Amino acid sequence: QPLRSSRCRGAGGVCANSTAIAGYFTSTSSCWIVGGGGRTIWDAETGKVQAAFGSDFTDWVTAVQFCPDPTRLLTASSDGVARLWDLESATVLRTFAGHEDLLWTVTCSIDGRFIGTASKDATARIWDAATGRLVHTLIGHGQAVTDVKISSCASLVVTASEDRSGIVWDFETAIPDSSWSDTQTGFIRPDRS
Repeated sequence: QPLRSSRCRGAGGVCANSTAIAGYFTSTSSCWIVGGGGRTIWDAETGKVQAAFGSDFTDWVTAVQFCPDPTRLLTASSDGVARLWDLESATVLRTFAGHEDLLWTVTCSIDGRFIGTASKDATARIWDAATGRLVHTLIGHGQAVTDVKISSCASLVVTASEDRSGIVWDFETAIPDSSWSDTQTGFIRPDRS
């Protein structure tokens, strides 16, 4: 999957497999590659290892996301746990546990305050990045949730699922704002009367 970028620091491309799983352009225009099951970060220009993560994983890393703070990295793994890492010390700062199956992806809000996780257990969860507290469990898909994104102003969350649908959620209430599937045209807005 090609690298993608955005205006916020920490934008990276994510492609889950056991070799290279993410590319990242740092604020100094360096390129880092995460691989080795998500356990190693290399500088793409020099080939030097930037960080190596050891025994904190009980299973494979399925996705990584660099945070707006370039010294932080999020990982999602098949043990159902997301982890927030300090890249300088290669230590886990916080874990986000509660899913009942593997995680497909992990994301961070643009301001770094919230973490989103998407799981094979058909839920997405929103977490407080500073405390690790669960903020919302988003339930509404019939199959695995494969992606979750938090809007730049943290007012909406969008999820996508293997059930071939997507849901836009109100961030504050965790109530669906609209949804769609590939069997229909356009968005469906729920009746709020």
